[in-house]
Amino acid sequence: MGQRVLFSFDFAQAEKHLGSEIPEHGEQFEKENQEEAGVGEAVTATGLRQKMQEQDWRCALSGVDLSQSAKNTELDHIIPLSKGGAHVLSNVQLVHRIPNAMKRTMTEQVFLEWCRKIVERANQAEKLKNSGFSGFSGPCEEKI
Repeated sequence: MGQRVLFSFDFAQAEKHLGSEIPEHGEQFEKENQEEAGVGEAVTATGLRQKMQEQDWRCALSGVDLSQSAKNTELDHIIPLSKGGAHVLSNVQLVHRIPNAMKRTMTEQVFLEWCRKIVERANQAEKLKNSGFSGFSGPCEEKI
């Protein structure tokens, strides 16, 4: 299941893609089956459009403006499918392709912990560099 679902946010194209996931029945069939299973609201083009508006057309991970970069916009599963997350509207967010590629199959919480470690490391290196210290190198010793 660890497949990344990608969308170029031409919403007409997303609607076509979502409707073709289940031949002959389209979105309505998918929505009914997911709701019957109790997993949450189905991912539909309408739901994604609403989610994009809720996110103010910004990447949920980085805050980058997505309104001018449809080809760089991807659908991210907050809890990855490979970790048991569901393909439902409440478990997806719209993100820029670069942070999504970095996140890969991490949960959002683990990804953000790693981001904090990277920022801490960069800040430490910058402080040492500014103080004239030149011996700061090698991998981070702390583990998450």
